[in-house]
Amino acid sequence: MRKIALIGNPNSGKSSVFNHLTGLRQKVANFPGVTVEKKIGKMRLSDGEEVTVVDFPGAYSLYPNSEDERVVLRVLANCEDEDYPDAAVYVADVTHLEKHLLLFTQVIDLGIPVILALNMSDLAGKEGLAVNTEVLEQAFGTKVLSISGRTGQNMDALRREIENLLRHPAAAPAFHKPTDTEQELISAVKAETGVDNDYRALLLAHHYQLLPSVNADQKAAIAAICEAKKFPSLRLQIDETMGRFARLGD
Repeated sequence: MRKIALIGNPNSGKSSVFNHLTGLRQKVANFPGVTVEKKIGKMRLSDGEEVTVVDFPGAYSLYPNSEDERVVLRVLANCEDEDYPDAAVYVADVTHLEKHLLLFTQVIDLGIPVILALNMSDLAGKEGLAVNTEVLEQAFGTKVLSISGRTGQNMDALRREIENLLRHPAAAPAFHKPTDTEQELISAVKAETGVDNDYRALLLAHHYQLLPSVNADQKAAIAAICEAKKFPSLRLQIDETMGRFARLGD
């Protein structure tokens, strides 16, 4: 059964969007090996097909500082994971949009087909905030919708866009341009692991010790690559994050 991931920062309103999409057809479990809660539901498409909707833990970045973020990293870094999505809906609080888009740009770079759902649009209107969704669509190369999980605004439109994305999956252009240092490492890690996405290879280089999907031989090989290239992981994580925020602020 095909899977849709709901991804976003804590307090983005993902749960209310999840409830609208799935109704009462949902259950709660844990992600494998951890006590982090996983909400799973079903959504029926117009042709009768049922798809699974997974409400991912709230996260700010794929450079994790919490168990919730480590869970999101483990799933999205591994295309073979049981919860890896066919497509994603990224739920962002439109009233704090710039802060919410860092993780969105990382999801784009993983090549996951994604819709940007600008939640709490009803509150934005009351606060006099206006967002040009067409400008955002051009900037990111993804479909952008204004929604409200609280009122149900545009939920039918979101369902239609999810269905369109599943029928015609397309990845957006990469957002982050790797530095020369990163690109050298990416090429070496891809050769060792068979990973075919540049950003996923970069995440493996940064986080291979955290990822159960990376086997012992691959971990040893990546460690040797990082050592040989004197890979400054922490500094590059910070530089990448600041670079993403700088572009988002333009």
